[in-house]
Parts: sequence; structure tokens; C-alpha cells
Amino acid sequence: MIANKEKAYEKAKDIVLSNPSLSEHYDLDKYVKEIESLKTEYRRTSKAKNGVKDSLPTYEQYLKLFESTSVILSKIRDMKTMDTLLRIFFSNFTITPGEKSFAKGSTVSYKLKEPWEGFLVNGNFVLGAG
Repeated sequence: MIANKEKAYEKAKDIVLSNPSLSEHYDLDKYVKEIESLKTEYRRTSKAKNGVKDSLPTYEQYLKLFESTSVILSKIRDMKTMDTLLRIFFSNFTITPGEKSFAKGSTVSYKLKEPWEGFLVNGNFVLGAG
């Protein structure tokens, strides 16, 4: 997009240089401002993109987190924190209380997010605690 705008600027500049009477129809300063604006936006977006890359865990960190998720979940007592962690893996996770109590006889229904749903369907990991 920046390259296209720079080409348009160069083309307009050539037209104005070859025929100065057309200069009132071509606002070269506007082109320069638009190019600078696009470059600023590009730098901002690139910086944000690099920030996303830096925030992703390494494969080893991911495996360690994935292996310890069940331990982490068992220790969480704050529902908001638990909900945040579960949202990483599930698009829908519902616990329906049993007839006698919430702790016993409850049923769980879930829908895994990708890529975990695909792993399960393809047999790349086991469903359950082991």
C-alpha cells in the first residue's frame, strides 16, 4: 500500500514537472502526508505484531503448561481465573449439577477449541487424565 502511494506520488510529481499548469490539480503535500501516515501505521502495526510473537510461549513452555494444566486447575479456587484458563481450551464447558449435590453426579459437556478438537479427532492425544 505504501509502495502504491509512493508510485502515485512520483507519477503526480512527474506530471506537475512536465506540465506546471496542472499543479493546482495535484496536491503533492497531501501525498507526502498520506505516505508518512501509512509508514507510521505500518511501524505501529509491525511493533504490535512483534509483541504478539514475543508473548507466545516456546514449545517447551507450552508443553510444560499443557502437562501441568490439570494440577493448576485442581488448585484454582477463583472461578474467574478458572474460567480464563478453561477458555484457552474450550469454546463451551458446562457442568450440570446432579440430583443430590453439585459435587457428586454432576454431568459435564464441552466443546474443545482448535487445535485441541483436531488433536482429539485425529487421535493425537488421549481424552481424560491418563
